[in-house]
Amino acid sequence: MNIPQCRGLIVLPRILITFYLLGLLKLFLVLFQAGHIPMLQPIHDRGAMGHRNGWPGAMLCVLGLSALVGGCSTGEGIAFWDKGTRQGRIETVEVARGEFDHVILDQGQVESSAGINIECKVKMQGRGGIPILWVVEEGKEVRRGEKLVELDASLFEDQLKQQIQNVALAQANVIQAEANVETARIALEQYLQGEYVIARKDLLSQIAIAEQQLRNSDVALINAKRLEGRGLMTPLQIEAVEFDRRAALDQLEKARTDLRVLDELISQRNRVQLQSNIDAAKAQLESAQLRLREEEQELENIREQIANCEIVAPADGIVVYNNVQSGPGRGGSEFVVEEGALVRERQVILKLPDLNKMRVRAQVNESRIRFLEPGMNAIVQVEGVEGEMIGKVTRVARYSLPGAWYSSVREYEVWVEILNPLPAIRSGMTAEIRIFAAHLDDATVVPLNAMYEYRDHLYCLRRGDGNRWETVEVLLRATDLDSAAIEAGVSPGDVLVLNPGKHLDLFNFPDELPADALAAKAP
Repeated sequence: MNIPQCRGLIVLPRILITFYLLGLLKLFLVLFQAGHIPMLQPIHDRGAMGHRNGWPGAMLCVLGLSALVGGCSTGEGIAFWDKGTRQGRIETVEVARGEFDHVILDQGQVESSAGINIECKVKMQGRGGIPILWVVEEGKEVRRGEKLVELDASLFEDQLKQQIQNVALAQANVIQAEANVETARIALEQYLQGEYVIARKDLLSQIAIAEQQLRNSDVALINAKRLEGRGLMTPLQIEAVEFDRRAALDQLEKARTDLRVLDELISQRNRVQLQSNIDAAKAQLESAQLRLREEEQELENIREQIANCEIVAPADGIVVYNNVQSGPGRGGSEFVVEEGALVRERQVILKLPDLNKMRVRAQVNESRIRFLEPGMNAIVQVEGVEGEMIGKVTRVARYSLPGAWYSSVREYEVWVEILNPLPAIRSGMTAEIRIFAAHLDDATVVPLNAMYEYRDHLYCLRRGDGNRWETVEVLLRATDLDSAAIEAGVSPGDVLVLNPGKHLDLFNFPDELPADALAAKAP
């Protein structure tokens, strides 16, 4: 069998083969330069030395090449080239049956479960955000009342000047409205206690005069009729006296009518009009007072906004920036706490975590979330911190996180409370969590390194009849750190290949092989 027909070089490691070939090449060059290989020298250079020493060198080359070719053809020496003769060199493992702990392994970020969020309390008023002018350095231990963040208050300072003027104008309007109310009240009193009384007395005086004139006319008429009886007055003179009496009576009736109109109509009309003036003035006063309160409230709000631009620590703690990195489904948005960054109303800028109450927030793949529920125990290991901590699952999200547009894989948030936090852990550290989801008393157990994932399916190499390797697909029931419980595909007692990724040429996948397997099969 020649080398192009060999199926693969698998026995000796490639590095040993490389050194072996380099050694043969070096030996060949040394022999050639010494003239021990006359067959490769020009004809005119061949001499006695060539005939004397050429055969030993040639024999060495022939022996080396024979060893290489012989190894390829016989399966001994450098490499085995046939599948059927390699089984003794492949590491294998036997499928076992026994107890199995279903452990879900994932990573998450450490955060405080009872910390204080330092958020922006400045109202945006239609703006996109307010810039950060200064922020305390992250990780600093601060005391209650110590300055943490300073926001840009220049816009509110300009508004403050304008609002002070608005308040002064509103105060002037209130003063004017109060004066109008008092003027209207005085006008009513003036009419009721002055003008009305005077007008009524005038009418009463006119009535008294008219009554006196009527009485005089009555006496004059009586006397005139007596004189007429004596022949002293003519009928024309009597008619004149009667006319005077009727005029006096008309004057009396007119005065009485004016008095009645004054009491029943004019005084009532004037009283209503003047009272309405008072009510209108009072309404204007209330409006002016309301506007003044609004302007004063706006002034207070602006001053409060200016005060909110300086954020101080509500309690002692260690400063942690609330940086938000862009991720799938967020449209590339991110927030980094730094000078010049824009913050929105109620956006968390800093955190003062309670280091005695810590938790891990992890994002678990949808294929494993169904195994988790609150109350499960867990082990937490933080990178760079010695020692393990005990945890307990406190919450499993019912809805997935927003995913990327290019992926259909969903993830769910899981919170693991740390029951005994170590002093060295800090918010933002990366932690590994091992959640004990279930315990199986009777399971088919296979090492994880005996499986190979190909196109979202898991395969194993199982020893079949005639010591041939069979490609079998397996279904997982549960996994832990280094082994898995198998639902279907293999049975206890089956012999599987360890590290099958090193023997991809032995697989027979249901469709085309991956690129590295094809390369291994190539001559």
